Amino acid sequence: PTARAAGAAPAPRRGRRLDARSSTSTGSTGDDVLVDASAGRRHRRWHADLRDAHHAERREADGEGHDDLANQVKTLYQTQAEGLEGPGPFTKPWFLSFAMFLGMLLALPLHFASGAQKPDVPWTEVAWRCSFPALCDLMATTFGSMGLIFVSASTFQICRGASVVFVALFTVAFLGRPLSRSQVSGVLMVVMALCVIGRASVAGAGKSAKPEESPPEAAEAAALFGVLLIVGAQVFQAVQFVCF
Repeated sequence: PTARAAGAAPAPRRGRRLDARSSTSTGSTGDDVLVDASAGRRHRRWHADLRDAHHAERREADGEGHDDLANQVKTLYQTQAEGLEGPGPFTKPWFLSFAMFLGMLLALPLHFASGAQKPDVPWTEVAWRCSFPALCDLMATTFGSMGLIFVSASTFQICRGASVVFVALFTVAFLGRPLSRSQVSGVLMVVMALCVIGRASVAGAGKSAKPEESPPEAAEAAALFGVLLIVGAQVFQAVQFVCF
């Protein structure tokens, strides 16, 4: 009461009113507050877009973006096409890999045309760092597409989980990082799941085989070969993950 009677100014409140009052006392019209609020909204929106893009990249790296691709490739393999030896299913994994990587290669001129900054390292090192991971990706994609010929799309997706096992092994072997007990337990669970799914896929192929087309033993052998191809493809994928 004594301060108010003496004419002292009341204590300023915290928050935006403090900024508005201080800007008004210094001669500003309040536009600075609006500009700061607009900049803050743009900054939060930019962070939200960046977070969504990061989550999308993580989902694609984890394999969620390959579900539709596996179904489309499996459907393409079951499509009848006219070839040199007559009509038959379009089982051309090498052609699909070539078409996929050709589409990726077409983005290279756009990269240089966009005015991207030149690397600080020599071009020989750039070629090495780009060619070896690309080779691993090529082998993983091709072997996986070959294995998809002999198994279903669901088996293909589950067998791709073998990359977790090889990444764990290569992390210990190449990077020298020990695994915790929880990580070892998780890897063992993945191995057991892969064994169960592989065995079920092989047994299911033998039961669903038509004797007039192929014996059950041949169908089981083909399914086992497909599972091994897909699991072997994850070795190249794990090298790409760990070393690059």
